[in-house]
This record gives sequence, structure tokens and C-alpha cells, in this order.
Amino acid sequence: RTPPLVLTLAPPPARATPPPPPAHATTPPPAAPAAQSPPAERAHAHAPPPPPATAAVPRGTEPHFRTPNTESNERGIATRCLPELLSDQGYQSVYMMPHIADFEDWNRLVANLGFDEFIPLEKMGDTTGFEWAHYFGMEDDVMLDPTRKWLEEHGDEPFFVTYLTATPHHDYRAPKRYGRHDFAEEEIFNRYLNAVHYQDHFLRNLFDLYRELGLYEETVFVLVGDHGQAFYEHGRMGHSNVPYQEGLTVPFLVHAPGAFQDGRRLPDIVNHLDVLPTAISLLGFELQGGVHRGRPVWQADADRTTRFHCWMERECAGSVHRSWKYVHHFGERPDELFDLSSDPEEHVNLAARFPGRVERQRETVLRWRRDVNAAYE
Repeated sequence: RTPPLVLTLAPPPARATPPPPPAHATTPPPAAPAAQSPPAERAHAHAPPPPPATAAVPRGTEPHFRTPNTESNERGIATRCLPELLSDQGYQSVYMMPHIADFEDWNRLVANLGFDEFIPLEKMGDTTGFEWAHYFGMEDDVMLDPTRKWLEEHGDEPFFVTYLTATPHHDYRAPKRYGRHDFAEEEIFNRYLNAVHYQDHFLRNLFDLYRELGLYEETVFVLVGDHGQAFYEHGRMGHSNVPYQEGLTVPFLVHAPGAFQDGRRLPDIVNHLDVLPTAISLLGFELQGGVHRGRPVWQADADRTTRFHCWMERECAGSVHRSWKYVHHFGERPDELFDLSSDPEEHVNLAARFPGRVERQRETVLRWRRDVNAAYE
């Protein structure tokens, strides 16, 4: 039978998070099938906010670097995305999220991406007993019962389910369903880590549900973060305009029947654009035509360059190649150059020592930005 596909967009904990006390692990085993699935060790977001990331992941091309985002506009997405590509192969698709539909125009964005169904918070049914996780949505477990109902109706045919988990989103109310722990002294950071702890319980519940329904062993699961999260490591909070690793580094984990049995590692740079070709390949299909800039994660190589852009149009952009990290601030502050191999926390700006490298990277990044935006105009 044709393998089903499950894609989960899940925010990760902050990169600079100190280790939790030994008595409490933020990730309860087995929250994800990581033992059989090699995580990408250097996975990056292209554009940290959730809407651009959500637009990029299922279509394999960069989002429009405009504020506000244009992908929710009429004809805002010109390329055929993963739901439509899989529809040609007989797949039914649904997008689920535990927050309100019109927040940041999510309802129009999901429609433009080509999903057959959209189940936001308003369509989850009875939400009695579930807590609000933040100011625009509820805890992730509210998606479990709608998932069961949808799979009982569609589980006998090829299906593609996408979940946007949102419990670790600002303002980090950290639902108490799985307890509260002392992961950090600072209150807001501790609430965030507790929200991440909650999210991992949801993932375990989700995998257990697929097992209960007899679907787990044949399903391809892709777990990827839409962005990182900053807690003033570089004087910035959140993720929208954070060009440092705490805002860009994301989890990227793939679990597929019979795949990755050789104990391989995925040490090279991958990014959001790789989700579509990775999923297509693991499902047994080939991409033909279209504009898709990614590659399957196992085809990444050490010489690859990944680029990124902040949410605001002229706030920040940059690139990572091997250990070199370049950040352009559009004249608001000096450009930055870091050697991540010796300075992973990005504290020593080497731009003055390597002006030629900075100039080349600036030209390349700005040309990439122009080319991406030109494709939308």
C-alpha cells in the first residue's frame, strides 16, 4: 500500500538552554521515534516566523520576503505544493492546528497550500477540559480526538496529515496537564521549557494513537521546527527577527518504514526546503518539473550554503557555509561574521578581520534576496 505521510511543525527549545536538573528531562522518552531516526544535526530555518516557514516547507521554495506575508493573498502561491502533488497520487490531505483560524491569515494560507481540509481550533469539537496555551490557541492535545476521527474515516486510503503544534508559543502559559517542573530560575524561560515538555508528551500521544490504529509502522513521519527561540542570548527575545543560531536552528527528524537502518548520521546543513523532496522520495515518488530548491536530507553535503531572512523586510539576512556565519543588518548596525567551529555562541565578530569574505557574502545574500522576491512579482 502507498505509505501515508505525517508532517509535524514543532518549535524546539532554545539552543542556549542550560541542561535541566537531572531529576527532570524536558523530553520524556519515547517522545519521538529518535532511536530509529537520525536527526539532522545542522538543520536551519529560512525565515523564522511560523507563516513563512509554513509556506516554505510544503512547497520546497523560499517564502516571499515581504511584510506582511503575501502567501495568504489571492494567488499568493504560484507553485504546486505537497498536498496538490500528493493529490495526483490519490492522497487525501488535512491541516490541523490548535489555534484560531484567522490568526495571521492562516485560513487563507492553508487554502493556498492546497490542503483538502483545514481543522483549526474552531473545528476541534468539544474543548471542555483543555487549557489555553497562549493568547490565540489551546494545548496541542486538543488535536488528538479530531485526529482519531479523521483517520478512522480516511485511514484506509493514502493520506497526508500536517500538524502545527503551538503549545510552546508566546506567552508560554504552559498547560499543567503533565505537571510543572523547575527547569530554569527565570519564570518566563521556565514556562517555555515546561511548554516544550508538554509538547513532547503530545508527540508521544500522537505516535501512540497511530500505533493504536495500526498505522504507525507504515507511515512516514517528518518532524521539523518552524523556528528557534531566543531568550536574550544576543539581546533579542522571540524568533521573528533573530538572525542568530538560537533563532535559526531547528529540529529535523525523519522516521520511515525500513529507512535509515544503517545507523547513518546526517551531519551536514539541511533546511526547510529539503522537507518536500525528502518526503516525496521516501514515499516512493520522483519530482518532475517545477521549481523546488531542496534535496533529500541524505544528499546534503559539507559544502552546502544555507541562507536566511528575518521577518521584517530590511531587518536582517545572512548565510551559513561550513563553519562561517554571515549576518547582514541593512545598515542598522555593522555586518557580522562568525566562525561557528570556534565560537558557536556567536560572540566574536570577525568581520573586520575578513573584509573580503564579508563583501562577497553580502553580495551573494542580497542577490539571493532579490531573486527570491522577483519570483513573486
